[in-house]
Amino acid sequence: MTKLALQYSLSNKEISSVLVGMGSVSQVEENAAAVTELEVLGMDQETLSQVEAILKPVKNLTWPSGINQN
Repeated sequence: MTKLALQYSLSNKEISSVLVGMGSVSQVEENAAAVTELEVLGMDQETLSQVEAILKPVKNLTWPSGINQN
């Protein structure tokens, strides 16, 4: 899921920057491999479609926050 999220963000032209937290050398290596895989093989469209189908009911929904005002 992490790899797919990173690849989605990097391939989406509407996202101008991607901030990625990494706490170990292995995470840096995993993220670099995900970028290389995206460039060479492209994104896993089948998995992306499955994730989008799961999230479809809540896509673009927001929730109230802050102080309720009359």
